[in-house]
Amino acid sequence: MGETKRVSITLNHKPCEIDAGMTVSELLSFKGFPKSVAVFVNKTPLLMKTYPTYELKEADTVIVFRPLGGG
Repeated sequence: MGETKRVSITLNHKPCEIDAGMTVSELLSFKGFPKSVAVFVNKTPLLMKTYPTYELKEADTVIVFRPLGGG
């Protein structure tokens, strides 16, 4: 059995190692974020509908914004 390849990314300004091929949705679930967050990869905003298919790559910089309540 081969080992799963790991890649290094930056998540909210902190280094993070993930499995190669991990999608944004999988990352959010793995790190315990709620589903309704805004995600930027390499300073580019992603549409929520792309989260399940957007695969993260080595050296990607990911910023996750949690929604703010208010009124």
